[in-house]
Amino acid sequence: MSDALKVLKSVTKPQLRKGLSYVLKTMQLDAALAAAELTPHVDLNYWVPQQGGSILQAFYWCANERIEYDRVYVRAGCVRSEHRRDAATVLTCQGLPRFVIWVRTLVALPKNSPILQQQPFFDATFEGASLRVHHNPSKLLETTHQES
Repeated sequence: MSDALKVLKSVTKPQLRKGLSYVLKTMQLDAALAAAELTPHVDLNYWVPQQGGSILQAFYWCANERIEYDRVYVRAGCVRSEHRRDAATVLTCQGLPRFVIWVRTLVALPKNSPILQQQPFFDATFEGASLRVHHNPSKLLETTHQES
């Protein structure tokens, strides 16, 4: 892991087979969270989704008896190399800003909020030339951005 990272606590990035490319750049996610002054514990794991075009997926986990801090587990997916540029554009313009809002909203909630007990997740999927974002709770971002 680079010493230059400001927010990310760990990064795992396996080698991809020929013809696939990761969409998200590690520094891009770290910079987006740092610019928003968000400093939760974030672990980033690059992966190859089994199906679908999930390019940014995250889970928010509250502290528990084994781990004493809240954390965000992020998975960054890949696409076929010829789609990387289009996927990166929509992720940068639409997905990352919405992800930052999602994290900011969860971090600001009181520790006993029922929302935090609903296994919050965020999933940005690249479909054709557009991005579809799903998240739980479904009304979490409703006031800040309409669903695509």
